[in-house]
This record gives sequence, C-alpha cells and structure tokens, in this order.
Amino acid sequence: MKMDFADFILRHDGEDPAVLALSRDRLEVQVEDFELALSTLEARRKLRGKVPEWVALPQLRYPFRLSAEQCSSAETARYKASAALRSCESSGTASRIADLTGGLGVDSWAFSQRFQEVLYNEMNPALAAAAEYNFRELGACNIRVCSRELRPGNLQEVLDGFRPDILYLDPARRSQDGRKVFRLEEGRPDVLQLLPELLEACPRLLLKLSPMADISLACKQLGVVREVHVVAAEGECK
Repeated sequence: MKMDFADFILRHDGEDPAVLALSRDRLEVQVEDFELALSTLEARRKLRGKVPEWVALPQLRYPFRLSAEQCSSAETARYKASAALRSCESSGTASRIADLTGGLGVDSWAFSQRFQEVLYNEMNPALAAAAEYNFRELGACNIRVCSRELRPGNLQEVLDGFRPDILYLDPARRSQDGRKVFRLEEGRPDVLQLLPELLEACPRLLLKLSPMADISLACKQLGVVREVHVVAAEGECK
C-alpha cells in the first residue's frame, strides 16, 4: 500500500539511501516515485545544516544529489539577497530580480523574501519542476519559474517580458568531464560571452564566483566591477 511522499520521507529520514536501495523490491511499492524518494533522502542529509528551513518540510522534493551539494546555504543566500537589494536601492529601484542559473532554488527563495518579483530560470526541466513545486510548498508565491538554456543571443527569450532591476548568475563550475573549474570563461554559462547582452538587458549584475577565482583577473575581464564581496560561513570561503 502506497503512502504519502512526505510520510515515506519521515519514516526513512536519516537512513542510508544506499541501504534502502538494496530493499527496492519491498520499498518501491510504498511510494509513488522511489527514485525521487531516494534522491530526496540523500539530498536532505546534505541540506540539514545548510538550509534547515527546507529540511523542516518533508514534502519538498530533490531530484538530484549534486544540486544539494552545490546549492547556497540559507545564510549565504540571504547575504546575497541583501547585497542585491542594497545595489538596487542606491538607484531607487528594487522590485524585480532574475536568477538566471536557478539550480535547487535556495537563492531564488532568499530573493523572494526581499524582492517583489523573482524570475527563476534553470535549464534542467526536472530540477525546474521540483523547484516550482518546492516554492509553492514554501509559500514563495512571487517566483516565476522557467526552464530555458541561457546562451548568447537568447537572453530576452529567457526573460520573456520580465524586466529585472538586477540579474544574478552563479555559473556551474564543473567541466564536461566533472573537473572543478574556476575561471570565468570556464563556467557554464560563460559570463564573458554573455556580458554585453546582460548589460544591455540590465545595468546591474550580481555574480557568484568560485572561492578559487583570481579576483584581480576577474575584475579586469569584466571591466565593470563596482564591489567585490568575499563571503565566508563557518570559517570557509564561499
């Protein structure tokens, strides 16, 4: 007999997903999507110290373990939201922000608490669908979700009429073969290729870079940097 997804998560919370997978024949009949339940249980272990507000809601769904590993903590996401808001308020506008590299959605969730409207874009449709569901469960009703690949020439297609006061990007910092990378041109998307189009759409950008990035080189490559924030949490540079 199948049980509610949240009930299944609560029943097995804290258990090793690899051990649960060995009991697939017995357990998969108990929940509608066993693979999603396994990935959610594994992600919750990663999120417990990072985003406790999300872990408190067992109905939230996480289709990919890696997105939980790479997401912002609630603490750093709120810091970025505050920094973005301050940047906008200096010009008297602070109502809309577009998160063009949405991921798990923790940053967009934090933005939704400081901005009137948020555009969340994530090119992976499964991750975007999970984020849309999670935002509803979190009560973040001012986030518009879309799932489009951001590439040179299609920013307006991604924005789809949304007029942001500031753009946020956190490019993926892994190469096709899984290696960690840290140069601007190695991220996905390549911010340097997109820069003219980004600045034409909105004069304010907030970029999250690798802790290993060469700050002087990044500033030189971008050429339009007004502020650099080095953010640490629990003694670790983020």
